[in-house]
Amino acid sequence: MLYTDEHLHGLFTPPSAQDSKYTRGVVGLVTGSEEYPGAGVLSVSAAASCGAGYVRYSGPSTVVQALLGLHPEVVFSASSHNHVDCWVLGSGYADARSNPLIDEIIRNLDAQYAVIDAGALEGFTTMDLSDEQRAHCVLTPHTGEAARVFSALGHARSAQECADNPEDTAQSLARLLGCTMVLKGAQTVVSDGCETFVCPPATHWLATAGTGDVLAGLMGGVIAQHAQELRAQQYNLVRIAAAAVRVHSVAAHIASGQGEHALNLLDMTKLIPQSIAQLKGSAA
Repeated sequence: MLYTDEHLHGLFTPPSAQDSKYTRGVVGLVTGSEEYPGAGVLSVSAAASCGAGYVRYSGPSTVVQALLGLHPEVVFSASSHNHVDCWVLGSGYADARSNPLIDEIIRNLDAQYAVIDAGALEGFTTMDLSDEQRAHCVLTPHTGEAARVFSALGHARSAQECADNPEDTAQSLARLLGCTMVLKGAQTVVSDGCETFVCPPATHWLATAGTGDVLAGLMGGVIAQHAQELRAQQYNLVRIAAAAVRVHSVAAHIASGQGEHALNLLDMTKLIPQSIAQLKGSAA
């Protein structure tokens, strides 16, 4: 099914007089490594720009220092015991198994949701998790990472085969893992194995390092905002994940001057509120 702006109807409601920073959604991020600290900056910047009420972060001191100047509202403390509605894990890691906190958070998922990105993907595939825990997770591979996930599961599928058959790839991985899959590409596909959305093509300027980190942080913030509705089964996770992809795409379109020039990713994160407002207008 092609994802259209009408699918965003009812999402991204403004806060009411009864809302607090907690009811607006708490997102926790364990992203950015010593090798790739920028992933932490980009993912947190996106999470802090999409309307979530509270952002927690755990990562290298270099990332913390950079973020203090950009987002002093972020709380630089995150553990598996914190109140968090959605976690964002693995962006900026070559192999997130080097960080035991990520493993601990995933194994202790209860009512929380999680966006599993980059270096956390392969380790996730071999974890002994309940069906409910897996159903609360969104995995965000590009085609190369999808091929490695297939391999970790004992299935042979090349990156090119994943790229040539994106809908089948997303659906197959979603069914094998019991998760929602976001297969990133020129036309991103989102599937939970039952329902599949093909997102509208995005600007090709998104083909640059760091855009996946922005998407992961944005997706975590969007899921956190809608966690209460997800738990009440008013929405499903595949719809919320596809909404985040669409917001990301429109923000990139605006940041690239409607596709006329290259992206500055920090500038793109600042345009997320404008993207949401534009899409809400289209969905009305």
